[in-house]
Parts: sequence; C-alpha cells; structure tokens
Amino acid sequence: MKEQKLEALRGETRDYLLTQISEKSARKQQLLELKVLQADVLVRDTELYDQTEAKKVNARKLKNFQHQAELQSQILEKEKKSKTVEMSHAEESINRDLLEHVWKALHEKKLEEERAKAAAAAAQE
Repeated sequence: MKEQKLEALRGETRDYLLTQISEKSARKQQLLELKVLQADVLVRDTELYDQTEAKKVNARKLKNFQHQAELQSQILEKEKKSKTVEMSHAEESINRDLLEHVWKALHEKKLEEERAKAAAAAAQE
C-alpha cells in the first residue's frame, strides 16, 4: 500500500513535470512564432517606408525639374524682352539728338570696317 501510494505520487509528479515541460515548450514555440511574425511585419514596414521615401525623392526631383524648366523659360523670356527696347514718342523726342549721334557713330564705324575689308581684299589680289 505504501509502495502503491509512493508509485502513485511518483506518477503524479512525473505527469506534473511532463505537463510543465509541455507548457514551457508551447510557450517557447509561441514566442518563436511571435518573433517570426514581428520580423515579417518589420520587413513589410521597412519596404513600405523605402517605397514611400523613393516616391518622395522622385516627387522632389520632378518638382525641382519643373522649377528649373520654369526658371529657364523665364530667363529666355527676359533675355528676349531686353533685346527689343522700344521707346515711347515722348522718349524719342527727348533722346532724338543722342539717337542721331549714336546712329551716325555706328554708321561711320560700319563704313570704316567695309573700307578696311576692301583694302585687305585689294592687297591680297
């Protein structure tokens, strides 16, 4: 009887220890599965973040390119405007003497250049 009782206690202890081992193993497995799940979530979040950042970079590049094109067109437009200077009638009447002087000077310079070219051509013949 005493032996049976001891044997029964040993069996209960063994069952209890096996149950504890089994529960610990199950907890370990759950923790491992949780770590794998967390790693998957982290990988997906990282990929999503990288994609979002790449989109931001591309959007910034596109915006910069558009601004550059706009600035270049503004520069070209400004250059075109600065080449064509028009005076009002009042400005022409105020600057008439100066304009005539400049026109004569340019005309004389052009005539001198033509004479120099003709002289050079005659000297080569």
